[in-house]
Amino acid sequence: MQCFIGIPIPERCGNEIKNSLDSAFASRRLPGRLVAPLDYHITLRLLGQTTEDGRKRIAECIRQSKLTSPFSLVTGGLDGFPDEKHAKVLWLNFRSGLRHVGTLREEINWISELHEVPEEPFHFDPHITIARCNPATDIRTLRQPPNPKGVVIPVASIALFKSIPTEAGCEYTILEKFDLPK
Repeated sequence: MQCFIGIPIPERCGNEIKNSLDSAFASRRLPGRLVAPLDYHITLRLLGQTTEDGRKRIAECIRQSKLTSPFSLVTGGLDGFPDEKHAKVLWLNFRSGLRHVGTLREEINWISELHEVPEEPFHFDPHITIARCNPATDIRTLRQPPNPKGVVIPVASIALFKSIPTEAGCEYTILEKFDLPK
């Protein structure tokens, strides 16, 4: 199974994000295939193909990790990957809380190294994927924040997710959740 460690987005926050996007783009539709709010998450570390035994070992390592305390993120504007002129992925960035996400990622990186997960070949840029675009789309006109105040997202846990590719896009299942220490 394909697995990753990530931050689950609370349902209330996912719905608030979707509502702010719907409101901000009421006069025009966002490009691409939209991700359902229940699938919103922030990927901290891709783990790739993982066996059930590997999943259990990774979960035990997370339980033994000294993780950061709970914190909050505030959403910012829209951006795209690989770039705003040729976006295949439309995502929401953050205006605050990034330092905490970086710390959390560093705290779990040793798990990847221990389980010989290859280093990721890209720069880590925390985000919530909003849509996947095929063909790639120019999103430069969509760059304003969908909600000028931003959506506050409390981060109280991380999770081990399973990713299941389907014709309609990926489905994500939380295999196990780990509360951040208070």
